[in-house]
Amino acid sequence: MRFPSPVFEGSSEILKEHLIVNQREEEARQRRCDDFSLSELFLNLSSRDRVSKIRVRRAIPARDDQEVVKLVERLLEEAASDYLRLREQWQREAVGYLTSLGAEALSRQDKGALRVPDDLDYVGLEAQGSSDHRLTITARRIGNFAGVRASYLDLEAEAVGDYCFRRAHSCKARVDEGMLILQVKPRPIFVPAWREIRLAVYRALTSAASRLPRPVLRRLGRLPRRRRA
Repeated sequence: MRFPSPVFEGSSEILKEHLIVNQREEEARQRRCDDFSLSELFLNLSSRDRVSKIRVRRAIPARDDQEVVKLVERLLEEAASDYLRLREQWQREAVGYLTSLGAEALSRQDKGALRVPDDLDYVGLEAQGSSDHRLTITARRIGNFAGVRASYLDLEAEAVGDYCFRRAHSCKARVDEGMLILQVKPRPIFVPAWREIRLAVYRALTSAASRLPRPVLRRLGRLPRRRRA
């Protein structure tokens, strides 16, 4: 019968050295997570023209959901302290992805809603909840483009900006002590449907115009005038 070979060959001092090295690496990672700033996040997003939620998640040094929530809350406070300096759209989108990551991490821990600072744009950008675990983000005032391409997201605030819930799925926003102001149904109308509606209206108008008298069509420019001999 053969026994498995030992992982750490030699004396117990080698095992102790490995434990010390791992402990130092963990302490260094924790210090980097505590000192991580919003400017470092923007530096890690090298391809700034294509910011995504996956790239933002890879750009932050958090390891588990608890660290994600703690880091996201601190970065959001840093962004809100001087939000006007974030003039580029990709910067505000990155902050919006942070709100989505924080809400999703809280939902996986069953710890309720994510509280975000006021007047942030792109809150809940591409936030992905489910019918069993809806995501909730609260604030006193939420800016524009909230909940874009999100699903199963609830927003609770006193005021919500414009252009919210574009291409969203089963989302809703509440203001003034629970009054429902907007709800996106599970099957929203997308752009291709509007194109079909516009084409159908155009065909109906052209069909009705073809039945008009010939003098009216000539006046409208639909028929050429006959030349006199």
